[in-house]
Amino acid sequence: MSEAVRHLKSQVASASGPDQLRLLMELAFALREVNAREGLSIARTAIELAEADRDFSALASLLVTEALNLDRLGDYDSALIRLNKAQKINQKLGDVSILSRIWHARGMIFSNQGRLPEALHYYLLSEGVCESIRNFWMLCSTLNNIGVVYDRLGRHNDAFAFYERSLRLAHSVRREDIELYAISNLGFNRMALSFWDDALKYHREALSSARRQENRYSIIACTANMAESYGALGEVELAHTLFREAMSRARRLDDREHLVDILYEYARLYLKLGEKESATVLLKESLTLVQQMG
Repeated sequence: MSEAVRHLKSQVASASGPDQLRLLMELAFALREVNAREGLSIARTAIELAEADRDFSALASLLVTEALNLDRLGDYDSALIRLNKAQKINQKLGDVSILSRIWHARGMIFSNQGRLPEALHYYLLSEGVCESIRNFWMLCSTLNNIGVVYDRLGRHNDAFAFYERSLRLAHSVRREDIELYAISNLGFNRMALSFWDDALKYHREALSSARRQENRYSIIACTANMAESYGALGEVELAHTLFREAMSRARRLDDREHLVDILYEYARLYLKLGEKESATVLLKESLTLVQQMG
């Protein structure tokens, strides 16, 4: 558990009224990087309080946070339902900051579903709002995620530029979480171009940051990316060790979002080694997860 989450939990325990609701909102959001299932539970507790208080601004924000935790758990359909509800509430509020969060969250879910043109559309909408209201705290995250879509569309130079913009902005507003993601994605970008040694430099830096922040999901992603990179460089035993570590961590955390990709990439390594039976087992499990996640 990260120090920030521990601190928020201690504050929640002694708070009441509006302060308690605000702290629960912060805790539910922070837990997405540590334990999304717990984050989901906290978000739902806070939603009940917001509904009782008829605090519709808090309610809309909490529905976005609930959706983000559901997204982390791979329940994309339920996440989109929450965002639809949040957007309906926000139509009456007219809060552009909440609207940009809704658009950003839609982009994340569509990206995870492989619906890349739709993801890019919503990210660009969110970027425009963030720039217009000078919400740099959120803008650095949006820029990073636009880079992810560009990488997956094969626009690697554009992706690299967005990651660098995100990294600079995240550093200036002291968002260590987005700095971590941007560094990790710079490594992913180098992987896409088969610059494996460069990729490993970024992934080592990202893994160190993830451990320092106690970001359990990023530790999984960085470990898996290093496994793939070492496999490409022919360091097979190290790749096996890291893939198994990443799978074990993902299973313990019920992190289907990362597990489905780890299984696929590990299967590719087995196929490269001519071990078709082992690859088939992993691919079948990956396909089952994809079907469950929609």
